[in-house]
Amino acid sequence: MMLAVLAVVVLIHNVHQLEHLDHSTVSGLNWITEPGDQQSSSRTTKIASKTYCGYEHQILSKRERAEEESLLAAIQWPKPPEDKIPFVRSTDPAHSDFVILNHHARFKGRSKCLCHWSTLAKGSKSFNAYGKKSQTEFTLKVYLDLEGIRKQLCAIISHAKGGYQKGLLTAAENLFFQNDVNIKMPVFSSGPDSVTVKPLRFTESGNLERQGPDVFPSGYYYEDQWRPRTHWIHHFNNSVDVTKCLQGKVIYLFGDSTIRQWFEYLTAFVPDLVEFNLGSPKNVGPFMSVDLKHSILLNFRCHGPPIRFTTVFTSELRYIANELNGIVGGRNTVIAITIWSHFSTFPLEVYIRRLRNIRRSIVRLLDRSPKTVVVIRTANVQELGPEVSLFNSDWYSFQLDTIMRKMFSGIAVFFVDAWEMSLAHYLPHNLHPEDVIVKNQVDAFLSFVCPLET
Repeated sequence: MMLAVLAVVVLIHNVHQLEHLDHSTVSGLNWITEPGDQQSSSRTTKIASKTYCGYEHQILSKRERAEEESLLAAIQWPKPPEDKIPFVRSTDPAHSDFVILNHHARFKGRSKCLCHWSTLAKGSKSFNAYGKKSQTEFTLKVYLDLEGIRKQLCAIISHAKGGYQKGLLTAAENLFFQNDVNIKMPVFSSGPDSVTVKPLRFTESGNLERQGPDVFPSGYYYEDQWRPRTHWIHHFNNSVDVTKCLQGKVIYLFGDSTIRQWFEYLTAFVPDLVEFNLGSPKNVGPFMSVDLKHSILLNFRCHGPPIRFTTVFTSELRYIANELNGIVGGRNTVIAITIWSHFSTFPLEVYIRRLRNIRRSIVRLLDRSPKTVVVIRTANVQELGPEVSLFNSDWYSFQLDTIMRKMFSGIAVFFVDAWEMSLAHYLPHNLHPEDVIVKNQVDAFLSFVCPLET
């Protein structure tokens, strides 16, 4: 009994001390504070003001404030009508059709195909459902471990995801989410519905000027192979070519599960890459694969919170900016980053702040090691079922993706356009694209690591 009372007293004392930590201690707890924000952290002494919900209180410089306002202005679109829209006047696929106007023309990879889309009404109420309140809860769980004779108190802190609010739709709104009525309904053509596309010849594509991440469309598929409009990529269909490209290199993959697919693909595709068992949770990591024969080290680590993984020890939650600061870099160092999916239920200001910190670390890394290859993987479209569409949206992901492209433009990084590569393929949308799409993403990534000699 006395032991239990003592444990509680010690715990209360520790919590009290935690609430009154000075700034130097707070800055070391990278599982609570955001890294890199020196201006705001220098004015902050309590953990409470550094939580993710405190983004409205962050102190920005004049330049950062102008950048944020510019980014938010660039992604604005008209709001849907505020008045109620009758179900029969919604953008129902059953009342929509399309026709390809110039289907008789001969098309090449960058040609424009004109299509007339006809629908009963615009501003579907279903697009407005995302605006309803939703939330993701995160829990810090504290466990006490009392060890027999030593009577040692040990606190283990882990991160766990909560859930989403249920029952957000009214009976009237549910009408807009009916399978085989206005969801998962094909939109049939009222005229010609197919074209024949021939690939660009090398001389045609080779003369294209190199463009930034905002070129649209950025490429197209021909026989399941992605062909960018801005540069020529090599398709690594043989594992020997991948090994030759990565020989002697250390590869860091940072981000969410969509870039974890790159780790899984490369480990499975290259026979000499053997995963080293770190005892990590299957969907969380960190993961490591090693090819001792060819001196290849492949790493994956998820980004810091917010995350929607299962329970994770906070000691394994690392911010990308902090990790980049600890990398020496060089011609044999390759870094790929993506960070978007777990931010799709958070305000844009939170996302902008995170990217700003990562960008700052990338610039520092490239200043000290200009030969380091840094690749940004963009967001991708995903399947949105009746429930998922209430707290997730490709429209919102597109905003995140736009912000990502703008914030990383102008610095020496490469872009893998996962958005276009998942949107243009005939396979159904999927948060985790199928292997054929992942392969093309990895091919684009490796083409930046080992560019073709011209």
